[in-house]
Amino acid sequence: FGVGKKTLETSILEESRFLYKSIKNEQGKPFDPHYLLYNGVSNIICSLVFGHRFEYGDGHFHEMLNNFDEIIQLPVTPWGQLYNMFPGLLNLLPGKHQS
Repeated sequence: FGVGKKTLETSILEESRFLYKSIKNEQGKPFDPHYLLYNGVSNIICSLVFGHRFEYGDGHFHEMLNNFDEIIQLPVTPWGQLYNMFPGLLNLLPGKHQS
């Protein structure tokens, strides 16, 4: 990735420390690890692309991840598939595909 830049390995090691601390803060109580793991993977990518990571409690980061989820999920919904097949027809109907 270039001289003096973070490598993938160092980014993964750094984020794994933050992930470990977050899991440890749950104090053995049951919890859904989906969001922590999703944040961890996203932070590794952001660290490599943008040069810094986001805190797990950062509201703007969560909003960005939620928007990304909506963008990725829309094409696989029935409305998204119909929109791909009949874009002219579905432009006349209301729905999430309009946003």
